[in-house]
Amino acid sequence: MFCSNCGQPINNTPFCSNCGAKVMMSTETIDNIIKEQEQLTSQPVNIAPSPVETAVTEAAPVQPAQPEVQPAAEPVGATSAPQISQPQAEPIQTTFQPPQTVQQVQPYQAPAAAPAEAPKKKSKKPLIITLCAVGGVIVLGGLAVAGVLGFRRYAVTQKYKEAQEAFGNEQYLEAKEIFTELGEYEDSEYMAEYCQVEIDSKKIDSCVKAKDFAGAIKVLKERKDFFGSNSKEGKEAAELISDYGILSDAYDAMNNKEYEKAVKCFDSVKNSKNDYKDDRNYCNVLARVADAKEDNNWVGIIANLYALQTQDYELSYLDNPQSDDEKMISDAYYYNEAVDYQRISEIIKPADSDQTELLDYAVKGFKYDEAVKVEQSGKYEEAMALFEEIGDFLDASDHYKTCKTEKEKNDKIKKTYEEAEAYFINGEYYKAMKLYKTISSYKDSATKASMCEQDLPASGSMKKNDGSGVTMKIKAPSDNSVFLKFYDSNGNAVAQIFIRAGKTGKIKLKATTYTIKVGYGNHWYGDIDLFGEDAIYSQLLNGSSPNFSLKKNYTYTLKLMVSKNGNVGSSGVPGGASGM
Repeated sequence: MFCSNCGQPINNTPFCSNCGAKVMMSTETIDNIIKEQEQLTSQPVNIAPSPVETAVTEAAPVQPAQPEVQPAAEPVGATSAPQISQPQAEPIQTTFQPPQTVQQVQPYQAPAAAPAEAPKKKSKKPLIITLCAVGGVIVLGGLAVAGVLGFRRYAVTQKYKEAQEAFGNEQYLEAKEIFTELGEYEDSEYMAEYCQVEIDSKKIDSCVKAKDFAGAIKVLKERKDFFGSNSKEGKEAAELISDYGILSDAYDAMNNKEYEKAVKCFDSVKNSKNDYKDDRNYCNVLARVADAKEDNNWVGIIANLYALQTQDYELSYLDNPQSDDEKMISDAYYYNEAVDYQRISEIIKPADSDQTELLDYAVKGFKYDEAVKVEQSGKYEEAMALFEEIGDFLDASDHYKTCKTEKEKNDKIKKTYEEAEAYFINGEYYKAMKLYKTISSYKDSATKASMCEQDLPASGSMKKNDGSGVTMKIKAPSDNSVFLKFYDSNGNAVAQIFIRAGKTGKIKLKATTYTIKVGYGNHWYGDIDLFGEDAIYSQLLNGSSPNFSLKKNYTYTLKLMVSKNGNVGSSGVPGGASGM
C-alpha cells in the first residue's frame, strides 16, 4: 500500500510516516488492523530471570559494621563482584505511531540505602538496568494500548461517516447495518431507526400500486409518529394518509359498482389525481351508463359502452364520428334515429360480464321500442312476436297480453267486416249496416254503413199483379210508407206493391182467398231487408181469420191506419222482414 500524496510505502497506518498525509482505508482494512493490535496487546510480556534479580533477592540483610581484618589489597580488576547480565526482555513490535505525543515514563530510581558498614559496597547499576527495562516494557505496552484506542476511535469515526454517506445516497439498508453496528456512538441509534423508517417508506409505492392502501397507511402512520405530527414530513404523511383513505373508499365503491360514489371519492383526492384519472373516468362512464339504464335510455347505454371500448371517456366521437358505426350511434343519440340492434350487437365488444349484461339490456330496449311502435300501428301479431322474444323485460309481458287481446278483437272485427261485406254484396243492406256500425273504426266500415240505406221506391212500384178480376185500392198511412205482400192458400207470395206514406196504390188480383202481410217504415234497405229489422211487420186479420176471400169483379179498398173502430186487425209477423 502506498501514500497517495508522496508515493512512499505505508505499513497499515492512518497517517503516512513520510509526509504525514491522512490515509483513507476501507472498513475491511481498518477491521484487520484493529484485530492485529488487539492480538498484540493481549499477549503477556515475558521477562527472563537474570543474575541481577538473583543477586538482589539473595542479598544478605545489612549488618552493623564489625571490625575485621583487612585483607591485602587486590587489583581493582581482580575484584570478584557479582556480574550482572543485561535482562533479555522479549521485544514488542508495533507499526503504529499515534499522532499525539505520549509522555515518557522516567526509569524507576531505587531509594538510597542507609549507609552501613559492610565489608564491601555493592553496586546499584544492575537494579537500575532492570527497572529501566521493566519501565520500557510498560511504556511500550501503554503506547500500544493508546495506539489501539486511538485507532479504534478513528475507525469508528470513519464508519460513522461511511454510514452517513450511504444514508445520503439513499442506501438505507447498508446505512442501517453500519449505524446498528456503531450502537450508542453519537446518534447512531436514532439514525438506524431513521433508516428503517425510510426502508419501510420504500414499500409505500408498491402498496399503492397493488391497491393495498391499508398497508401504505400503516407505513405512513409510523413515519408520522417518527417525525412528529407538526414536522414537514409528518404533515406530508398525514395528507397522504387522508388521500389513501379516500382512495380506499373509491376502490371499494368501484368494486361494489357504486360508480357515482367512486367518482366523488376520486375527485376528493388532493395529491396525484392524474395517477387515478383513468380509473376515475372509467367510473364516470359507468355512472352515466347506470343513469341511462335507470332512464331506459338504450342509446345512452350503447354510447357509453362504445366509449369504454374505445377509451373515449368524454364521448367526443358523438360530435365528430370517424366511422359509419360511430355515425349510426351519433345519429341515434342526437336525432333519435332508428337503431339496427343486430348491428349494435356486432359493434359493441363487452369487456366483462357486466358490460355484456348492459349490452343485452340495451338491445332488449331497442326491441321493446320497436314492438311498442308495431303495437301502436295495429300489427298486434307482429308485436306479440317481438314482446314474446324479450320475455319479462320491463312490462313486455303486459304488452303481450294487450296485443293478444287486441289481436283477438281484431280477428273478430275482421270476421264481422267480412260478414258485413258478404251481406252488402248480397243486397242485405240492413244486416250489413248493423255489422258495419259495430266496427265503424275498422277500414271503411263507416262509409259502407252509410251506403246501406237505399232510396225509397216510388209509390206503386215493385208491383206484381196476380191475374185480374178483382181490384184493390190501398191507402198508406200518412206517417209511414208500406210494402204489402199477398200469399195464396199454399203460402206462396203471388202479388206485392210499395206505397209511400199518404199515397194510394192499386193492384190486380184473382177472385180467390189471400193472406196479406204489411211492412211499415220510412227507411228502405232493399228488396230483402225491406224496412229493416226495426220496422213494424204485421199480418192483416179479417176478424180473427188471416184469410181474405175476394170476389170477382169487386173493387176493394184497404185503408191502413191505426184505429180502434177498424174492421181489419193485425198480428205481428215472426222474423220481421224475413217473415214477409
